Amino acid sequence: ELGRKIESIRAHTFTPPVSIADGIDIALTVKATPVVLADIADNPGGGAAGDSTLLLSALLALDIEGCLGPLWDPLAVHISMAAGKGATIQLRIGGKAGTPSGAPLDIEAEVLAVDPDAYQTWAGTRMKLGAACAVRIGRMRVVLTSVRDQAYGLDLFTNLGVEPRSLPVVAVKSAQHFMAGFAPIASQVQYTDPWYCKIF
Repeated sequence: ELGRKIESIRAHTFTPPVSIADGIDIALTVKATPVVLADIADNPGGGAAGDSTLLLSALLALDIEGCLGPLWDPLAVHISMAAGKGATIQLRIGGKAGTPSGAPLDIEAEVLAVDPDAYQTWAGTRMKLGAACAVRIGRMRVVLTSVRDQAYGLDLFTNLGVEPRSLPVVAVKSAQHFMAGFAPIASQVQYTDPWYCKIF
């Protein structure tokens, strides 16, 4: 009986995701910023790898200004930290865990910041990200981490010198836990999922 009651209100409580393309189109038409795009299909909190390049690739292809994180790639973090802040390097990022992660991206990146013991906060708790860095790829700032986790709070970015409040698009790898930290700064939140529209 309880299950039937919950099912009966699902349409009123569930926000269906949109495709990555539709999410970006919506972000580009909204005048107020930032628009937060949640990459719910690549949520490490739900068991995903956290290294999908699908959303990032689409943002880069359209030369959109914004930030994205956290993208799990310990090797890219190691290379960026060895190069040091201010270095411009060639990197292969993401797409290493399997087919659902998309293809790795071969890019030129400027290392904006490095931290051997990075963290973000959620509900007053420090969530470890391990060694991490922020890199600039075109007009996107990407937070790369060596510990898999989803996005929780703004300090995922600000601890590495990236200010999401000042950017048009903020892309996070999370399905729901990001809302407490990011919804207050968002003009709009869009849940994106590259697989949802194909299945349903």
